[in-house]
Amino acid sequence: MMRRSRKEGWVLMETLVALVLLSIGVLAINRALRETLATRAIARDYTTARFLLEEKMGELEIQTGHLEGASSAGDFGEKQQRFSYAWSVARVDLPEPVIPVELQPFVIDLPELPEPYLGRISVTISWTRAGRNYSATAESLLSSKRLLVKEPPDVPAQPAA
Repeated sequence: MMRRSRKEGWVLMETLVALVLLSIGVLAINRALRETLATRAIARDYTTARFLLEEKMGELEIQTGHLEGASSAGDFGEKQQRFSYAWSVARVDLPEPVIPVELQPFVIDLPELPEPYLGRISVTISWTRAGRNYSATAESLLSSKRLLVKEPPDVPAQPAA
């Protein structure tokens, strides 16, 4: 009668362990590929948003005047369905420089600001990908000569008592 070797059955175990290790490796590679594709898609979206942002900002900067407080929102139609924009114009008051007390005796002429305020155009591009919201924003400053400022309403004079 022949004796059975103790090594019978180890071939099956070695094969199962090798398959488990290979499957773990394949899963890791699969996940890395999915992450790469998702990162590439998001990068492409940010690039598209940057071009759309520059396009919308260029349209606004080419105009000769902007009304303080003006704003608008919209989309880019069929060419970029997932992307939308919003822009606004605001007044930015410039602070007057403060001269330290120690330097005031040495200052002959106080510096004057060339403009008391500037205009700020803010443009935001928004989009969604896989149920998540993304946005990119840019701002640009305008000369006060190009900003149409809303004047405060005239206050009627109080009659003398």
